[in-house]
Amino acid sequence: MSCLRVHARRLPWCRALYRTPHLRLFHAYTLRDGDANVTVNVGQHGVQVHAPSYGLSEPYELDYVWLRDACRAPTSVQASTQQKLFHTSDIPLLKDPSQLLEQVPRPVELVYTTEPELVVRFAREHAVENAFTRLVSPASVPEATAHESRFRLSYLTRQVHPAQYRAHHGDVLTLGQYWDAAMLRAHQRPETVAWDAIKANDESLLRMLTALLRDGFTFVHAMPTHPTGSDPGPTRALVAALAERIGELRHTFYGTLWDVQSIASSRNIAYTNVDLGLHMDLCYFQNPPRFQLLHMLRKRVQGGESMFVDSFRVAEQLWVEDREAFDILASTPVAFHYENAGEHYYYTHPTIELAHDVEAFAGPPHGASGMPRIVAVNYSPPFQAPLPLHAPGLRTRKEREAFYRAFEAFASRTMSPELMYTHALEEGECVVFDNRRVLHARRGFDWDANEASGEVGRWLKGAYPVACTAG
Repeated sequence: MSCLRVHARRLPWCRALYRTPHLRLFHAYTLRDGDANVTVNVGQHGVQVHAPSYGLSEPYELDYVWLRDACRAPTSVQASTQQKLFHTSDIPLLKDPSQLLEQVPRPVELVYTTEPELVVRFAREHAVENAFTRLVSPASVPEATAHESRFRLSYLTRQVHPAQYRAHHGDVLTLGQYWDAAMLRAHQRPETVAWDAIKANDESLLRMLTALLRDGFTFVHAMPTHPTGSDPGPTRALVAALAERIGELRHTFYGTLWDVQSIASSRNIAYTNVDLGLHMDLCYFQNPPRFQLLHMLRKRVQGGESMFVDSFRVAEQLWVEDREAFDILASTPVAFHYENAGEHYYYTHPTIELAHDVEAFAGPPHGASGMPRIVAVNYSPPFQAPLPLHAPGLRTRKEREAFYRAFEAFASRTMSPELMYTHALEEGECVVFDNRRVLHARRGFDWDANEASGEVGRWLKGAYPVACTAG
């Protein structure tokens, strides 16, 4: 297609314009900002943007419906909430998308304020109306008018460029550094932050959260062990305040706060003094808690050290060393349940839960191994139900034998001393960890000699904060 260069006086908002007059019906022309190295081809179906200095090394087409839908003008989003005032389905879908535009010589322009902006003018004849408002409050629907959408090039390229898009929305999966015990020691990790610092300033909170996303766990020290209560008020344990620095407290059938104490006739193995193997909490939930806090309120026992394993590192080992086992664990459901004290919970998850292209977790593989992105690992032997015989990958004896082998390959690696980090929590110390990534365990300890008197020798206060991550 040949183009005729138009020599017009240079306005501050338009550096140069190229237009094809005989295709004016479709508004086909080219806009160029030479100083910013931006080229926009305006066509029948949309605009094609080429902006190497903004990260678009190859031209990318944005259709007119998408542009109208992405508009942030005051008539498109509510001023205080910045939420959309119409639905995507309210935008007309035309056989000729260029009909959405105003029939003027330049319905699309490239202007310059503090940076290049794309201005798109939409026709009054095809104005966007909120269908729900038209149905329930027709009198409040404003009269249709022409509409102007303005898009900064940085905004558009952020939507187009995958790396910019993920960075803008906080791609937390890129922060994780899978570890073994030697790596943690070499880098003087995991991170430990003082409670007073977290309470006083956001910089210390950010330091703790960054370490949490990087390593999957971190410690808070010098945290007062009184008060110890669970109910809101002045007697509530401080683990609630720490959890609320991360997000809202999540309520489960254990309550918003809960106690881990060794008691007789317990209905939960965590409330005994025996070895508690590596596991994750509440895998029988559809959405198990992402983060967990355990604050040591009292320690009058010998033993009871805590152990942690990065399950993502275990999965990475399988990806490199036993790809068949990795694939089986990523595609075979495992059942988890809790049936006790009138409570019945049940859900199935794959052991290795992969990110999918339709999720926000989608992105490039993690690290040099090329392993696909992992959203979570689901591993909790104490609460594992019988394998569901009707489920894919478990219907025949041969399939189950393949799963048993893969599951053993995973389990045996979790108990590798090289991968295990051991730490004896002291009174006033709180561990914060990613319950969907880091396996936790506890070594057995001597029984509380004062139990009969009502005193408890080992007491942790727990909480599950609800925090927004890359899930």
